[in-house]
This record gives sequence, C-alpha cells and structure tokens, in this order.
Amino acid sequence: MDYKLVDPKEEAFHNEYFEISFDEQRHKSLYFTSNAEILEDVAAEIVARHAENTPGWRIIPHPKIQH
Repeated sequence: MDYKLVDPKEEAFHNEYFEISFDEQRHKSLYFTSNAEILEDVAAEIVARHAENTPGWRIIPHPKIQH
C-alpha cells in the first residue's frame, strides 16, 4: 500500500490528509496521506500495522489549508 503517516500540524498547509479516528478513544488518531483510490484498504492496513487492529475506526478527510 502506498501511504505515509504524517503530523497533521505540518501536513495541513501542504497536502490533503486523512485521519483515522477510533470510537470511544480506544486508540489515538492516526494521520496519513495517500494517492490510493480505496482509502478504506489503506486505513485497514495502517490500523493493522500501527493500532493492533483496534476496531471501530473511521476515516475523516482534512483538506489542505489555503494560505
């Protein structure tokens, strides 16, 4: 999968990025960029690798902040 984990404070002015948010704050949010068409597949891989397959997650898009 093609993705990069990012710091949202740094990425917000450069690119659109995505947040993986977990229900009931079971895990801290993860942030990534990707050119993949199916973001759910990318997010599932990130959750498997970086969040011990924590259930109850969703993807929240964050657009690039315009200067």
